[in-house]
Amino acid sequence: MESISIDSLLSKKDYLNFCRFRSYYLNKASRNLLVFPLLLALFAIMNFVLKNTVLGWILLVLALLIPLWMSLSLRGYAIKEAKNFGLEKPRVVYSFRLNNEAIHVENNHEKADYQWSQVWKLFRTKQYFYLYMTPQRAFIIPIEGMESGEEEQLWTLAGQRMAAEKLVQKKPWYEKG
Repeated sequence: MESISIDSLLSKKDYLNFCRFRSYYLNKASRNLLVFPLLLALFAIMNFVLKNTVLGWILLVLALLIPLWMSLSLRGYAIKEAKNFGLEKPRVVYSFRLNNEAIHVENNHEKADYQWSQVWKLFRTKQYFYLYMTPQRAFIIPIEGMESGEEEQLWTLAGQRMAAEKLVQKKPWYEKG
């Protein structure tokens, strides 16, 4: 197979989606968005039943505000980081050349070559590939900017070079489409 060349054109929206993926899917924060508020709501209902309405209302308001606060905090963090990375306007952040032997990545400041065995996991969603080199370090590859057929070529190449358990295809609940 010939090499695949991809320029990763990223925007603020792409970085926000990555932060959502990392927090809600990879780090499983979506459980906290559901479980903790549900527990608070149950305690609120118990307090209403026991005629302790003041505590019931406090718990109910907290149950509603905590997920909102968590979501807004994540969004604020992502927007701030996107600004730090200069993503107000879309720009090519890094370029990839992938082949059977290696993954070559470069940006304006550095170049790096990785062996396929060094990849921690490759996640494929409807809109992105997330190429994780470690559980904390990932490259974002928007599918939208890929040439026709490159999406399948990349997935096939990764399937040939990586163990099946390192390839994860998901449609996170927050992705549209």
